[in-house]
Amino acid sequence: MVVCITQQLVVKTLLNRLGPSYSKGLGIDLSGGDDGEIFKWFLASLLYGARIPESIASRTFKQLVEDGLSTP
Repeated sequence: MVVCITQQLVVKTLLNRLGPSYSKGLGIDLSGGDDGEIFKWFLASLLYGARIPESIASRTFKQLVEDGLSTP
């Protein structure tokens, strides 16, 4: 029980310090296991893994979604 409380405290502290996850910030909801949302997460992971600034990855992802290019 102590370990779980400690882990929860660490996670809360990190989220407060670093902000929400990228998926949450991009509006990707992975909680339901929807194939479309998982593909969006995959697409975002490719962009964020590229050697480009974070701001460009975010703008590119949002533009792809806006243009309807976020499905397989």
